[in-house]
Amino acid sequence: LNSLFKKFYGKSIIRYITELRMSQARKLLRCSTMSTKQISVACGYSRSNYFCRIFRKEHGCTPLNFRNKQGEFDYTRAKK
Repeated sequence: LNSLFKKFYGKSIIRYITELRMSQARKLLRCSTMSTKQISVACGYSRSNYFCRIFRKEHGCTPLNFRNKQGEFDYTRAKK
C-alpha cells in the first residue's frame, strides 16, 4: 500500500499525514486561542510533547513561538 501511495503522491503515507496535521496545527495556532495541548489532540496527537517535537522539527520553532510570530513566519524555511 505504501509503495502505491508513494508512487501516486510522491511521498509516504506517514509524510502525507504529518503534512496534513501540521497544516491544521498552523491554522489553529494562527486563528484560535486553543492551548497547545488542545491543538495537539485536534490534530491527532495523543501526547502534546510529541506534537511539539514534531512541530519544531518541521518548522524550526515551537508552536508557541510560531503563534507569537504569526506574521513573521518564513514558510520557505519549513521542511518539505
